[in-house]
Amino acid sequence: KYKDILKNQYIKAYEYSDCRVDDARLVVLNAMTARDHGAQILTRHKCTSAVREDNHWLITLENANNHKSYTIKAKALVNAAGPWVDHIINDVLKRNDKPLMRLVKGSHIIVPKLYDHDHAYLLQGADQRIIFTIPYHGKYTLIGTTDIDYKGSLSDVMISEDEIHYLCQMASNYFKKPIMPEHVVNHYSGVRPIYNDGANAAQEAKRDFVLKLDGEENQPPLLNIIGGKITTYRVLSEKACKLLKPYFPKMTENWTATSPLPGGDFDFDQFADIQQKLAEDYPYLKIELIERYMRTYGTKAREVLKHVKSLSDMGHDFGAGLYEVEAQYLKQHEWAITADDILWRRTKLGFDINKDQRGALIHWLSSMI
Repeated sequence: KYKDILKNQYIKAYEYSDCRVDDARLVVLNAMTARDHGAQILTRHKCTSAVREDNHWLITLENANNHKSYTIKAKALVNAAGPWVDHIINDVLKRNDKPLMRLVKGSHIIVPKLYDHDHAYLLQGADQRIIFTIPYHGKYTLIGTTDIDYKGSLSDVMISEDEIHYLCQMASNYFKKPIMPEHVVNHYSGVRPIYNDGANAAQEAKRDFVLKLDGEENQPPLLNIIGGKITTYRVLSEKACKLLKPYFPKMTENWTATSPLPGGDFDFDQFADIQQKLAEDYPYLKIELIERYMRTYGTKAREVLKHVKSLSDMGHDFGAGLYEVEAQYLKQHEWAITADDILWRRTKLGFDINKDQRGALIHWLSSMI
């Protein structure tokens, strides 16, 4: 399976199993869960001011769509702004605190798939760092990531040419077929908010999350969250709630560890049977579409298709398997407003849709306002 892929000197390896997740969908599913439990989710809102007054916070929000501002009251304020945590402290709370965070940029490249099997590779370079090559959306391989201290604007985080060359070279050290910068079909970068522990090199900085509760007695609390990652987000959340529990005596005990996210209410060994039943109930849909719906929505796929009795009920086909019925579901249930919301943040269909198809989606969205 591997001998024609890796260079001849690599003859031994070890294998282990791990999980995978789409980070953007994980965020949406957690927001949906919160909404189902009574939370109000305000997308495209910016916190412009937060001040303590008596036993509560006065928080000013601005709606990015119409630029209108309004003020709400809150018993506690959680600063879970990721790489913007220090911005909230300095520019919104108007405090001159020592920076809590070190910002580290990580970048990935996407190339046409390097191999046909579904395994990922973990590769180590001469600098002792590791990268992954991961099968990505059927046609591609994802290669990443980098670790570089970041000082630039958080609204304009981009991969550098040096990073592209670095990832191509490290992967090419292992694969028989060289990976060249011209093979890169897409890329993305993000900034990790890491607690500023004084480490010299970015890759040496600790990845553990840090929770800092601020507030004197009889003051409404401020909880700053620094760091954290996908694999520990529930543990982080439980510890955050534990710190806030004295201020909310009616708070219940932890429950999320045994509660599936929307659409995930089945055991893994049931996945194939559920998908097969969905295919049987919607025989006019291509199996590739059924498979994508199951991977993306799980049992919520039936909610996407609940009014569909024939292929014509799917509505307009924007391309790449994106039908109007799915776009409508994302708009109504998952806060999708723009084409990028649908094509990149809720799905990854942006890889396979062309300019004209994207334009048709934009036109449809504008007509729904």
